[in-house]
Parts: sequence; C-alpha cells; structure tokens
Amino acid sequence: MGFMKAVMAGALVIGCSAALLAIERTTLPVFDVSDARGATVSSRTLVRAGTWLLVYVRPDCPPCDAILRSVDKDRDPALPSRIVVMVALSDSRLLPSIAERFPALAGAAWYADSSAGAQAMRVTDVPAVLGVRDATIEWSVGGVLTDAADITTIMAAWVKR
Repeated sequence: MGFMKAVMAGALVIGCSAALLAIERTTLPVFDVSDARGATVSSRTLVRAGTWLLVYVRPDCPPCDAILRSVDKDRDPALPSRIVVMVALSDSRLLPSIAERFPALAGAAWYADSSAGAQAMRVTDVPAVLGVRDATIEWSVGGVLTDAADITTIMAAWVKR
C-alpha cells in the first residue's frame, strides 16, 4: 500500500495537467502490436515477471518525448529493460527511427500499435504510463505532465519493487 500512496502523492506533484487514471486492477488485455520487423506480436508476449512499465506514446508528441528522454540509464540501470514502449503507429517500419532518438531506452522493448492496444487498454491520453505486475495492470498515469522527471521517479520506484 505504501507504493500506491507514493503514486498518489506523485500524481499531486505532477500537476493538474496529468491524471492518475481511475482503473480497476485488471489483467493486461489481449491485443496485437507489431515489432520493428513488422511481425505481429500478441500482448501476451509483452508480459514480464515482476514489476514493469508499459509506456504508450505518439510520434512527434513533445510530452511523450519528455518522458522517454527523462529515463536515465546511468542513474537507474535496470529501468530500460523493465519498460515496454508502445508507439501509436500504423507503419511499424518507422519504429526503429523513433527508438533511435532515445538511446537511453535501447534496452526497452519497442512496438507499434495501430490502435488495438490503446483501445483494449482504454488509453485515451498520451503519454500514458501503466504500472504492471506480471500480467496485471496496477496503476496508470496519463496526459501532459508538468515535469517528466516526476513520473520517472515513480517509474524507477515501481520497477525496484
């Protein structure tokens, strides 16, 4: 419960422009995304053991870029490998050029979502960060953030659990 209090406090610090989404704990829904080679990948294969993060972004979205750039692999070396980045893209061939802009996230898993994932997870605001434990979505934050570093602190604390 202590972590959820920290998330709630973090949401207050983040500011009014972002919202801790009111979600019930739920299993990650089944949907398909594409990898960088264009292969279809089921959301079931995105699942990691323990705590991990699903970050949903759009291309050419400055607030999305701010969250992705705020990950500091030197300060939190385990963080990138615990992140799955889903980019709202219909053409997965663009995925590598987007991922290259964020070298600190080279250890993250990157996927293109034509909209099935966003719809299945009910993501309506970007950027969206979902805290997942095994295959259960525990919490999420969505929308424009006052300071991306605030959510990065929450993200790092989540994966260290």
